[in-house]
Amino acid sequence: MLMVGRSVVNRHMFVMIDIRSCGCTLYNQPKMEKQEITLRVNVNGPLLGVSMHVQEGKDRLLGPCEKTDTRITFEFPVMVDLSSGTPNFLGAFAQGPKNARFIYVNSGTYAGQTGSSWGRRAKISLMKITSEQVESVLRSPGSKLEVSINGTGRDGGPVCASVPSAADGWGGRTEAPLLNRRAQYSGGRSFLRASSSALRRRSATVRR
Repeated sequence: MLMVGRSVVNRHMFVMIDIRSCGCTLYNQPKMEKQEITLRVNVNGPLLGVSMHVQEGKDRLLGPCEKTDTRITFEFPVMVDLSSGTPNFLGAFAQGPKNARFIYVNSGTYAGQTGSSWGRRAKISLMKITSEQVESVLRSPGSKLEVSINGTGRDGGPVCASVPSAADGWGGRTEAPLLNRRAQYSGGRSFLRASSSALRRRSATVRR
């Protein structure tokens, strides 16, 4: 503990000290290690007629914030812990273990589309995102990290499995600051209750 005058300050806090005799004061500034950023995923050339959603947690789905015949876009917040020097993504959208975080983009039955002949999930890795990229977004209000993937696989079906091109494709995107990002996120999200059995089916039951 650090004693300054009659004030006691925890040594694990950032401390800015000005001596009383100089007409100054003492301020405690806690270190912010976990912060929220926005991720934006663009799916270019999606398969027409096949629904796509981002998976949240085990069985919830987030609908797109923008959708055309040629592109589907998702935006969602994640928490990032930079205390170890390497970004650790946290929250319901960050799937997988700490050393292999990724985002699921679901299609067909995995996206809650009953009766679809497709049922797939694409994995977009977060592991190539650097601390410098995260810090750059945090310094710029309205910024977010963005990646684009092809929505159709080589077999003509929806994109599935790991998407190698996405790992190195994350980059910054700057827009006008949002007055209430949480309100916009909440208003644009659509929670579709996907059946647990559909999300847990293995690749043997998925049409390839």
